[in-house]
Amino acid sequence: MIACDGMQVELIEHVMAALAGMWIDNCLIQLNGPEVPGFDGSCQELCQLFQAAGIVEQDRPREVLSLRMPVQVSSREDDTDLAARPMKRDGLAITYQLDYGERSPIAPQTLTAEITPETFVRDIAFARTFVLESEIATLQAAGYGRRVTHQDMLVFDARGGVIGNELRARDECVRHKILDCLGDFALIGCDLRGYVNAYRSGHRQNHELIRRILLTHQSSTRSEAI
Repeated sequence: MIACDGMQVELIEHVMAALAGMWIDNCLIQLNGPEVPGFDGSCQELCQLFQAAGIVEQDRPREVLSLRMPVQVSSREDDTDLAARPMKRDGLAITYQLDYGERSPIAPQTLTAEITPETFVRDIAFARTFVLESEIATLQAAGYGRRVTHQDMLVFDARGGVIGNELRARDECVRHKILDCLGDFALIGCDLRGYVNAYRSGHRQNHELIRRILLTHQSSTRSEAI
């Protein structure tokens, strides 16, 4: 969620992921409601809309934050770990390790993606939000996704099958986790440069990593022509 002057907009992470993944940093998006449309649970359609609108290279340098030191967020209670560190080559690379345990219908998946507009659109943007069938009732009781159908996300049954839909890639779930990471990291307000290794992290851990990066790298933001 983002807010300004008493107004707030929710569910922005897929928009932020599309903008960050495509290296777009000056864009006007207009909404007529309090949240961004979910589309099909991915940001593929958003990328297509940005491409159709046209992407123009401007003469103002991009703002970038290059990691100078390691930053880590971990929790034994949640069994999560999220670490960011400098990378020898320029750019942003994200490794995500998805593992919900032996009893989960979703098998462990690991993927590393080096983010460029080409790799993002080709390898990440199509990956959709996923949920277990057993979790839907709880989410809807809490007021989430009451109008969502099986065509709006991936719903896994107890045996690991997808209900009313088909996977776009065998490891689509871990690809979506990288999409979520990228959208959350975009809240830094500029390009992030470095390597991030995530194990079972979610939005809460991603946001905490951003907070710690900003605290430890307050003087690291610089302008760079791209």
